[in-house]
Amino acid sequence: MNRSPGTTVGVAIAALLALSDISLPFGGDGRPMAIAVAGLVLGLLTLAGVVLFLRGQRWGLPIVAGTRVLSAVITLPTLVMTGVSSGDRLIAALVLLLTAVAVALVFLGSKWTRPAVRHS
Repeated sequence: MNRSPGTTVGVAIAALLALSDISLPFGGDGRPMAIAVAGLVLGLLTLAGVVLFLRGQRWGLPIVAGTRVLSAVITLPTLVMTGVSSGDRLIAALVLLLTAVAVALVFLGSKWTRPAVRHS
C-alpha cells in the first residue's frame, strides 16, 4: 500500500490526540466520568485504527477519522460551558484545530476519497 505523506502525518497527529484522550481520564481534569470514559474508549479505538493503517489495511483510516470527529464533538462543550478556565478553553480549541487538520489530512491523502480514473 502506498501511503501519502499527508495521510501519514494526519494519522500521526490523530495518534497523539488519542494518547492524550487515553491519559486525560487519569489526570483529574474535572470532566464528568461518562465523558472521561467516552474519551478513553475513543482514544483506544483511534489507536486500533492507527495500528490497522500501519499494517496496510486501509479501513483503519475511516476508524481513525470517525473516532477523532466523535472525540471533537465531546470536546465542544468545553468552549461554551461556564466555569471553565481560559487555559482549558485554549487547550480545547487547540485540540479541535489539530483534530480538523488530522481528519483533513487523512481524507485528502487517502485513495478511498479519490474518484477512480479511467484510462482509455
